Amino acid sequence: MSGTITALGLGSGIDLQGTLDSLREIDEAVITEKETKKSEFETQLNEFTVLQEKLLDMKSYALELSLQSTFIARNATVSDESVLALSATEGATVQSTAITVEALADKSSWISAGAADKETVVFEAGNEETTTFSYQVGDIMVNLDVAGGTTLTELADLINNSTDNPGVTASLVDNGDSNNPYQLVLQADETGEKNRITILTQLAGLNLTEKGGADGASLNAQFSVGGIDYQRQSNTITDVIASVQFTLQGTGSSTISVSNDEEKIKELITNLVSAYNEIITEITANTDYDTDTEELGILASTGFADLPYSMQTLMNTFANTGTDSPVTSIFDLGLSYESDGTITIDEEVLAEMTADHFDDVALFFNGDEDNDIEGLAEKMSDFLRNAATEDEGICASETSLAEQRIDSLEEQIERDTERLDKKYEILAKQYAALDTYLNEMENMSDYLTQTFASISGSSD
Repeated sequence: MSGTITALGLGSGIDLQGTLDSLREIDEAVITEKETKKSEFETQLNEFTVLQEKLLDMKSYALELSLQSTFIARNATVSDESVLALSATEGATVQSTAITVEALADKSSWISAGAADKETVVFEAGNEETTTFSYQVGDIMVNLDVAGGTTLTELADLINNSTDNPGVTASLVDNGDSNNPYQLVLQADETGEKNRITILTQLAGLNLTEKGGADGASLNAQFSVGGIDYQRQSNTITDVIASVQFTLQGTGSSTISVSNDEEKIKELITNLVSAYNEIITEITANTDYDTDTEELGILASTGFADLPYSMQTLMNTFANTGTDSPVTSIFDLGLSYESDGTITIDEEVLAEMTADHFDDVALFFNGDEDNDIEGLAEKMSDFLRNAATEDEGICASETSLAEQRIDSLEEQIERDTERLDKKYEILAKQYAALDTYLNEMENMSDYLTQTFASISGSSD
């Protein structure tokens, strides 16, 4: 009378499976709510990362403004680059200084008469005979034994390879003469009078004539700075103007101008303010009430909601830089607040303050440890480092809290899902038994109906 039921409800004709699905959907509403909450916390985690990056960006600008080295950077120019070239100016005194170059430092040198061939013999004698070629550089005297038959090339090698060589290079040059193009040149490796070469003993077959420094000409650089005359062994001057290194390029006059790097400071302040505004805008966008969804932003219930107030309080700090200082707050630099909490900059005021009161701006941001003045930039850097990277900072604490909530919700969702799976596994079996029972009852009803009908027909 009864067969096997292959689909729930097929035997009874009642949508038992639909009923079970509807009941489970109602029970799963709690799980769905938890999954939605979990998704919100995951969105929060992503937003925490965004804010941490923005905090670190602002910290990088605050840190640079807190360094003394930032404010000792200098711009340096010369009025005539054919006379001077600057190569180092950090920390130099701001100034404008006139320099006149009378002579460049030169290398001492000697040159021989021309020879027809590189292998021209400079000492005509037997191989076993020797003569002496001697010269002096400073206090160092060099005596070279020259064997008979020595050529120009061999003499140059003898000079260069000598263990007593005090800094002299011998070379052969081709002057282009059609008959006697090859000349031996003896030149000091360094410039200046201390490196002057003096020939003590000439070779009979090779006469050298003084070239660099001939006729008593000085080998030192000769120049004046601010009307004071100087001589130096080298054309690179490092010890005349404090923290300024310059190289003499040619004779003539030029002016060195050293100035504060005002553009760098203005750029750092502008970048600091831009980074601050990005943080404020990001937090506001994620804490304000959304009239469309009728919900607060995802940061409204976190510690980040109070961060703009803390940052504004920090930015508003007045530095005790002295009663006469024109820079005691950011407002003195042309910064002001808008109604949305962001900051705008009056570029003209900022430019004027960095130009006319550069040292005061430096003191405001750098502070002065000796006078117990803490710079604003150092306060900012410490605050932002704590907020973005320290374990007790807002980023770490809020991230940890959100992760704990996510872990807790995942455990709850897993438990609730297992519970519902078991509940509806049992219900499915019960509904299957009911379906079979109803199917049997219907079959019994059909059987009885047919039986009664048959009996009734027989009576007729």
